[in-house]
Amino acid sequence: MGKRRVLVADDEAAIRLLFKMALERRGFDVDVAADGREAIEKLGGHAYDAIVSDMAMPVADGLDVLAAGVAKGIPVIICSGYQTDDSRARARAMGAAMMLDKPIAPTLLAEAVESLVRP
Repeated sequence: MGKRRVLVADDEAAIRLLFKMALERRGFDVDVAADGREAIEKLGGHAYDAIVSDMAMPVADGLDVLAAGVAKGIPVIICSGYQTDDSRARARAMGAAMMLDKPIAPTLLAEAVESLVRP
């Protein structure tokens, strides 16, 4: 069996790097995207076991990434420092596997992904 693959989409480079390193330490193969459009483009060419996406990003947001991931049957974790009851309800209704509030400890993020992606 190959490595489990995760796509991390966040417009903040430091967050992408932090999440990538935490997930790689847990044995995941990690791709990153700097915005929602790049994430959606990567979904067209690669198979992923999970997606971790920021909610507020330029070009296409986390809900756009969520819709694309759910359409492919991929569990999506939405992360945001600005979630409202409305945004949580919309993400849940669209099929988000999980929603996490930023700031989130990288180890907790890795545990959340592991809970969705069993070897």
